[in-house]
Amino acid sequence: MDTDVGQYPVPLAPRRRLAVGVIAVVGALVVGLIVWFFVVSRPGANTGNPGPRPVPDILTQPRWSDPIDFPDLYQVGGVVDPQSGDIAIVWGSSSKPATSPDAIRSYVFQAVNLATGARLWSVTRDAAPGDQPPELVGTSGFLTITTLNILPGTQGSTAQFESVDARTGKSLGTVTLAEKESVYVGAGMAFTSGDAGTCARDLADPSVCRWKTSGAMWVPPGDNPVFGGGRWVSTNAGVLDVRTGKPAGFGSDGALYAGPDPDHIVRLSWNDRTIQPWDPANDRGLSVAATFHSSARPYAIDPASSRLVATVPGIGPDDGVVVTSYGWNTGQQWQTTLDWAGSFLTTAVCATTVVVQSGSSPDRPGHMTALALGDGRQLWDSGPGVLMGTGQRVVYTSPYGGATKQLDAYDAASGDFAHLWSLDWPPRGVNIIAAAGRLVAFSTPLPQDPSTGPGHLWVLAAT
Repeated sequence: MDTDVGQYPVPLAPRRRLAVGVIAVVGALVVGLIVWFFVVSRPGANTGNPGPRPVPDILTQPRWSDPIDFPDLYQVGGVVDPQSGDIAIVWGSSSKPATSPDAIRSYVFQAVNLATGARLWSVTRDAAPGDQPPELVGTSGFLTITTLNILPGTQGSTAQFESVDARTGKSLGTVTLAEKESVYVGAGMAFTSGDAGTCARDLADPSVCRWKTSGAMWVPPGDNPVFGGGRWVSTNAGVLDVRTGKPAGFGSDGALYAGPDPDHIVRLSWNDRTIQPWDPANDRGLSVAATFHSSARPYAIDPASSRLVATVPGIGPDDGVVVTSYGWNTGQQWQTTLDWAGSFLTTAVCATTVVVQSGSSPDRPGHMTALALGDGRQLWDSGPGVLMGTGQRVVYTSPYGGATKQLDAYDAASGDFAHLWSLDWPPRGVNIIAAAGRLVAFSTPLPQDPSTGPGHLWVLAAT
């Protein structure tokens, strides 16, 4: 959706390191977005699903690149990572009139190489009356564009999604969804699911079903059914191989499963709100089941240390937040209670540090705290802030609210979460997100001030 001008950084999750999905719900449409706030993975772990990479570890004072201009965009809606090398997709409302006389506006989708700044291709799609802003998802070299249309004068709606080759901009096919049908995207596949069953579609040719199951998938908010580095998918028929639809040999019990790679899988029971490290080869638990919160996914899996870190808010507003570290095979290692409250929690592990962020809602972040991964000691605490991205060593944050508009970097391997540097944002109207293995900032033109010119994008670079 379009981003308001002049707002603070959109708390989109860092691109690799934090893996599992966010579900976007618009009317009767559900789109599974591979976004990265809740399960941490290491480079190379997701070999079956070329996913977002950690942003670079920039230890010394960096700079912003020269701006890349997007004159065809009247308003920048966002930046999407299609998981295709250095390519990012910048999209938004077109600055030109719609090509069709029946359209109310057009959207432009522009591919750019973040390493060179070169614009690669551009496609335009008209929006009909009743069309909602599109939902974009990138996966394994593909871009999916999903549109919901609210039929004028009725309570009905239609929806469709289009698959686009992220390297060329070529359309690979468009699929119209049935009423109340959902689509989840991951591992180069789209899973359309509704009363008529679930159809697994290869995004190289989404017009046909690669395999089918009967019945609709149930995926709670904050989840995506694809997991294990893109190897498996949780369905109403149990855990299946993403590409073949054959049973995985575990996960036929109706629970949900998640995890960044085949060696770090967890079982999620929504009946009793528990999460448990799981052995997929023998279909059994590896250690004690831990409690998680029902309205979010505030846990992190760290394959490097084989740990599960779970954060649970207290029952009352003053009960604090309990953070617990579990060894993959050994159970609880330490537990720390934070003295601030938060109903929406984000947890990440970077190097030897756990970072926990709270908020009163997903887009209203509150405290951010850093704990030692080894023993849970509190190393650092901030006011309201946004976790912008992580590398293998560096954690990037930005304050939320107030007059300070800067990007801060901390050394997660230092033992005391040492502050490395601060950098002012680029000019006004900027949002900062992680995409295609980099931190990028983008601005959008101000309609009341033509001097702001076209939309811009900057890439964070080492000096």
